[in-house]
Amino acid sequence: MKIGINNASRQHAEGIATEDYLPRWEACYRRILQRVRDELQAQLFLFEIFYVAEDVDVPRPLAVDAYNASIHRLAEEFDARLIQTSAAFKQAVTARPGALWTTQDGVHPNAEGHTLMALEFLKLAGW
Repeated sequence: MKIGINNASRQHAEGIATEDYLPRWEACYRRILQRVRDELQAQLFLFEIFYVAEDVDVPRPLAVDAYNASIHRLAEEFDARLIQTSAAFKQAVTARPGALWTTQDGVHPNAEGHTLMALEFLKLAGW
């Protein structure tokens, strides 16, 4: 599941403190994961959130690390595989300075960004 970056963006836009917003968000995410596990008995794959500040003119201070810490906890709690997309994007930005990975908003991947995410998923899935 890929959940969280829109929440981080909304939280920032509304000026809500991370320590107030994140516990509610994590509880909602936990309920979704519990239902998926109970009803589908599926192997879960969780994606870290990411923000490519280099892709935007005026970067926003989103709480990506805090959300990812929560996602890591949930992955462990639900025995889910964790796709570390934030780290993958950081490495990609370093390896290819000036390349765009999002639709110039830092949040929504373009074709190259989606390819990077797909490759990270496939590696973890053992494909």
